[in-house]
Amino acid sequence: MAENQRKPKLTEEQRKALLTWLAADYSEPLIQKWFEKNGWESLAKSTLSYHRKRYAPEIEAARAERRGSA
Repeated sequence: MAENQRKPKLTEEQRKALLTWLAADYSEPLIQKWFEKNGWESLAKSTLSYHRKRYAPEIEAARAERRGSA
């Protein structure tokens, strides 16, 4: 892949899983391990950072919902 080309975006399944795991405050190494276990390409740190920022409201809402149901 040429250096200036972007990697494919996450699938809907991958994105949902990632947001669930980020909302649960799982560590980056554990998330990477789960991606590998599912046969998915590993994530760059920048991808994790992007999703934390881009989906911050959704992640926080999931955390609040989880805390409310605990």
